[in-house]
Amino acid sequence: MSDTKTLILQKTFSLFLEKGYAATSISDIQQAAGIGRATVYHHFKNKETLLMEVIQGYFIHLSEMLNAEITDQKLAACIEERLEKLCVAFNKIFNEEKKISMINYLSLMHTAADRLEGLVAEFRRQMDKEKSVWIKAIENSIKAGEVRKDIAVPQTAELFVAVQDSTFLTSGFFGDFDGMLAKTRELYYHIFDLIRC
Repeated sequence: MSDTKTLILQKTFSLFLEKGYAATSISDIQQAAGIGRATVYHHFKNKETLLMEVIQGYFIHLSEMLNAEITDQKLAACIEERLEKLCVAFNKIFNEEKKISMINYLSLMHTAADRLEGLVAEFRRQMDKEKSVWIKAIENSIKAGEVRKDIAVPQTAELFVAVQDSTFLTSGFFGDFDGMLAKTRELYYHIFDLIRC
């Protein structure tokens, strides 16, 4: 991808989060990127194409990175790897500024789901994949004797998924992205402590 196209996507993503999809114009994007209107249209057919590429680059790609398959990883290693990947993901998302409205984030996701065919199914697939990663790590920890055998593995995996989602939303509403990883770590290990042998 060219540097100009990457710049356009970064500025578009920031504007979508700051102003919302509907309130962001192509003129806003070209002005933020410091380029001409023709340059935007050279790289992207229209605003909806920009939306599709923003979602692909900032959500789908990051979800795939976060939910990479594991083989023999146990729960503690899975927690640490996930926290490290979350840090990388947030550095990508919030690399320039932290002006984000959680309402605009949710609105962007809703708008994308309405406009981009198959996106809801892709989000569901990514959530199922995330749950599978946690299930595998929990099962590996049970086999290693680190976690009790009497727990409901799928439901416990869903708790780990819910922690990340809730801390992200809460941190967004209160503007505390720096505290988000610390809170996520704290809650991950609290769940782990509850199910240890």
